Amino acid sequence: EKEGRKRKEKKKGRGEKEGKGRGEEEREGEKKKKERKEKEEKGRKGKRKKKKRRRGRKRKKRKKGEKEKRRKRERGGEEKKEREEGERKKERRKRKGKKGKREEKREGKKERKRKRRRRKEKREKKEEREGRRGKGRKERKKKKERGGGKRRKRKGKREEKGRKEKKKGRRRKGKEKGRKEGKEKKKEKERKKRRKEERKKERREERKK
Repeated sequence: EKEGRKRKEKKKGRGEKEGKGRGEEEREGEKKKKERKEKEEKGRKGKRKKKKRRRGRKRKKRKKGEKEKRRKRERGGEEKKEREEGERKKERRKRKGKKGKREEKREGKKERKRKRRRRKEKREKKEEREGRRGKGRKERKKKKERGGGKRRKRKGKREEKGRKEKKKGRRRKGKEKGRKEGKEKKKEKERKKRRKEERKKERREERKK
């Protein structure tokens, strides 16, 4: 009997350590299974709903695409008509000898280009004659050095331009003023330095005496 009691106590102790008996564990296991099943069911329902939603979206997109295609087809037809009309107008103009605005613009551009090219060629030839070709802008002789700067009067007389002396601008004046002030300040500094050194020397001599 004593041994039997001991065994029972041992078992109790073991149960206390593990915390649960076999029956309780089984019950808990069943609970967990049930919960898992319910979750799975819910998940399936959610997936079904998502699928339905997706299907609806796809249908909407398809319908939208079809509408756009139809619109494009209609628009394409209108554009084609307009293009054909424009071509017919062009042909009519050609027969009459008229030009469209765009063509006139293009011709004007070409003419300007031609003029620019002619001007450039003339300049280059002149530079070659005077031996200035191939030099940079700064190295080219100035107009006055080439003997330019002469004005023709209406009477046919040639007269040299009177060279005006340039007035000093405000900025330049200010610069010069600033320079002068700077120089004066420097001089003043030097004077102060000299005075300081002289005083030091005098003090030293007085101490020696």
